Amino acid sequence: MILHLLFYVLPMLGAFVYGLIVPGCTWVPDWTVFVAGGIAQCQWAHIGASLHPRTVAPFRIQGEAFLAVLAANLLYAVIPSLIAMHCTSNTNFFLTVTKLPGMEGMPWVPDADTLVEKKHN
Repeated sequence: MILHLLFYVLPMLGAFVYGLIVPGCTWVPDWTVFVAGGIAQCQWAHIGASLHPRTVAPFRIQGEAFLAVLAANLLYAVIPSLIAMHCTSNTNFFLTVTKLPGMEGMPWVPDADTLVEKKHN
């Protein structure tokens, strides 16, 4: 589980931070759903195994740390799902901006309307 999280999930979470900061990363909504599903499955198996009565005692959650460990594992399963829901509900942020035909010589200005108003004042 630790190796899976270290080699697969940690680099993807870093890539998601980049994708959430920089607009136009069209791959982010698809990959967040994929990674959130993988983490949910891993956490379900991990929590289930640590709570199962047939699990050897050293691998079970100890009584005094039960709530803290369970809450941390549940948060770790829920947060990627919330990020995936945010990314799939706001897909316009991840669209790439392309120039329309006939705009080859024009520079792309994100706030063209406000710049035109400022020039006339």
